[in-house]
Amino acid sequence: MILRPLDVIWILDQGAYNPRTDAPGKWKPVVAMVPGPPDWVFFRINSRHHEGRHGCHRLRPGSIALARADHPFLDHDSFLYCGGPPVALDEGQLADAVSQQRIPERRGVVGRIALFLLPEIRTAVGQSEVLTEETRDAILAALTNLG
Repeated sequence: MILRPLDVIWILDQGAYNPRTDAPGKWKPVVAMVPGPPDWVFFRINSRHHEGRHGCHRLRPGSIALARADHPFLDHDSFLYCGGPPVALDEGQLADAVSQQRIPERRGVVGRIALFLLPEIRTAVGQSEVLTEETRDAILAALTNLG
């Protein structure tokens, strides 16, 4: 699969909690930040704030609001979480993400993050306390020629 920075795909994210099954592993959209060997780095798209699952609408540091109006592939307004640990996938896991997806509309690239959000994304990545310097530099380099 060929990905560009800011492309969105769906994966079975083993690091995400699934409240329906009370177990790890949930289908989630992720954004390619460094889309290609040797580093495959993705950030999660989340639909709600997790400091307080009910009634709290304040974004966590490193979160960037994604309006459904600007991102029609989303089911509702969401946020790109640049402040948490990235999702790392190898080529086999990426291929599995496509082949295991049961919803045809979610196979492969489903959309792209709007380029007007690049300044916010770069700022969030640059200020992240979770990313290693190497990962931060790789992400910022991948975003350099986008706009």
